[in-house]
Amino acid sequence: MLPSSLRALSLYKQLLRSAALMPTPLRQKYVTSKTKVEFREHEHETNPERIKFLLDVADANLDDVVAQSGHLTMISKTQGYHNNNI
Repeated sequence: MLPSSLRALSLYKQLLRSAALMPTPLRQKYVTSKTKVEFREHEHETNPERIKFLLDVADANLDDVVAQSGHLTMISKTQGYHNNNI
């Protein structure tokens, strides 16, 4: 397993890259902003158990972003779908 600082950096980069998969600029901006805020908020955490928990949350968030981007892209391409700013 990666040391926690390398794992955090890897997850951070993956989340920012995954934001680009979102189908609308609004969603892309939301994921990017949320990622930056969350990581900055916890960058000085020293409790190993809390760090592990936060990294597990970031990992779950990455899975969610990837899944949502696929789903939202499919929905936004559906004929008759008019609201592309979800």
